Amino acid sequence: MTLLLIAMTLVALPEEGRILFEEANAAYHAGAYDEAIEQYVRLQRDYDVKSAPLFFNLGNAWYRNGSLGKAILHYEAALAVEPRFEPARKNLDTVLQDTRRRLPAPDPAMLEQGSLVRYYPFSPWHSLVLTHACLLLALALLVVRYWRDTPRIKWMGHFLPALALLFFAFAVMGNQATRTAPKLAVALPDEAPVYFSMSELDSPRFLLYEGDRVLIDRFEGDWARVHAYGGERGWTRRGNTGVVEYTTI
Repeated sequence: MTLLLIAMTLVALPEEGRILFEEANAAYHAGAYDEAIEQYVRLQRDYDVKSAPLFFNLGNAWYRNGSLGKAILHYEAALAVEPRFEPARKNLDTVLQDTRRRLPAPDPAMLEQGSLVRYYPFSPWHSLVLTHACLLLALALLVVRYWRDTPRIKWMGHFLPALALLFFAFAVMGNQATRTAPKLAVALPDEAPVYFSMSELDSPRFLLYEGDRVLIDRFEGDWARVHAYGGERGWTRRGNTGVVEYTTI
């Protein structure tokens, strides 16, 4: 599977990009990890490569370069692109053992309690499909009523548009919930203080350590509100974490 994903990455690249990818791999195998990282980042930036093999290779290079946080960030990015990419999952599990606390990732469900959308079984896209299906059926019933107008058909003609409106409302709410969903992030410095408020004048509530995975549910300027494993919550400088979603965009 790894070879297949790498081949797909190379096929999608122009000649200059393929050469750069091969040069980056050669630099990595030669132990020139800084050079490999620079070239992989160029592939991501200049050629818009957002593939699991690229993030996997970046994770390996950062790990060899001594940066556990950025290694974990890019393994998580690889899995965000391709959840069944087992080399990234295996390396992620290995690198997590080298972190200070070896914590699991927080459960996003702990931030979604009480959300009606959480228990809704359909995605926004499926809700839109159901919305259009109900509207089409309602339109068909209007045609049928031209020849045969019964109480049941009349009732269905009122019920289907109302159901379509309900599905559309859930589509809008689901889309909003997706855009505002907590984002998985990784602590990058050796130690990152987390405060009760957006002020470094306070004493830190707790510390994040390199490689700790957190959830971010809000950004305010240079600050991010983080939720750590175990329910701890507070504000830390935005640059203290790398957000997986932003890495893969």
